[in-house]
Amino acid sequence: MKRKLLIDIHLILAAFTAPIVILIALSGVFYLLDIKGSEEETIVYTGTDHVVNFNADDRSAEMSQLLQKLNLELAFETVRGNRSTLLTRPTSTDYIVVRSKPDNVIEVTLVKPSFIAAIIELHKGHGPQL
Repeated sequence: MKRKLLIDIHLILAAFTAPIVILIALSGVFYLLDIKGSEEETIVYTGTDHVVNFNADDRSAEMSQLLQKLNLELAFETVRGNRSTLLTRPTSTDYIVVRSKPDNVIEVTLVKPSFIAAIIELHKGHGPQL
């Protein structure tokens, strides 16, 4: 291989990897400086009309059914949660949080992270699986 070809390959690879490395470093610095960004929360539903099984084996199917009933279109990969809260992942983009309230009331919230909050979520590994 000639030197010029090696330099060209090096520059092409650097063009793709440098932005990723800079983004990871920047998000780490923001996190260490306690600049965590913000999240805009919008309650899209509160009520008892829809039943959600928080202990379902297939939480993704449960979430898909709820979003379909509420006419919400949101792509998600997985659903995390416990006995009273479910949230869609990735959380580096818009995501849904479903909370169980007393008297079988459920609250569905759409959360939109700011750019800084989104890159910190990516840094933590809460982004798309790809």
